Amino acid sequence: KEWSVARHRYLTAARILPPNGVPHNQLAVLANYEGKECEAVYFYCRAILIQHPFPTARRNLQILYEKNKAAFNLLSEEPPAPASTEQPGADQAAQGLSKRRRKRQQTQ
Repeated sequence: KEWSVARHRYLTAARILPPNGVPHNQLAVLANYEGKECEAVYFYCRAILIQHPFPTARRNLQILYEKNKAAFNLLSEEPPAPASTEQPGADQAAQGLSKRRRKRQQTQ
């Protein structure tokens, strides 16, 4: 879904009312919809730490952290992928690197 018009309006609101946390919270929500978690964290923090904070932003940030923590835990439980024995060009690249190192050592 396209959120550019809403984003523009919330950015305008943030410029017009800089101490108000509401537009920052809404920008965080949009960023979250788009899968931009780091941007969402930034705007949630702005919404919380501003002169007139948006109270729900704290809970929204907590939900985002919990979601990411759960995803991290799932990743850390997966067994590591087996090392591939066939890496096209890897042997050639390693040989080329060894040759360059030897040449560099000879010239020093």
